[in-house]
Amino acid sequence: MQLEPVRNHGFRTWQFLASIPGSSVRVKQVDLGSEDLVFVFPKWVYNCPVVNGFLSSADLGGRRIALAVTYTSGNISGYVERLTRKIGKRGGKILLSMPVKRGSEEDREKFIDGLRHLSGGD
Repeated sequence: MQLEPVRNHGFRTWQFLASIPGSSVRVKQVDLGSEDLVFVFPKWVYNCPVVNGFLSSADLGGRRIALAVTYTSGNISGYVERLTRKIGKRGGKILLSMPVKRGSEEDREKFIDGLRHLSGGD
């Protein structure tokens, strides 16, 4: 599944919105099915408005969720914690939550190993 905004914006508008902590945009409704979920979200400047828009309306009640947040640089542990709290407020149960640095094979493997562990495949 891919999150899509109801209204697309140009690069400068997205850049501006991403620089405002907590900003969000409306997203097109997505069918989450009834399965457990794996979210891989990007970390933009301060936030990702599409992700915030999705999390403000998604019904995650009772779903088990693994969360990976991709990033390029900096310390994003606070951002990951905020997303984890938002998912919890929407009813989701986070089983795995971690930052994954773009280009880091080690981080990618840690996340995949965590998924394997959750599914009993280790």
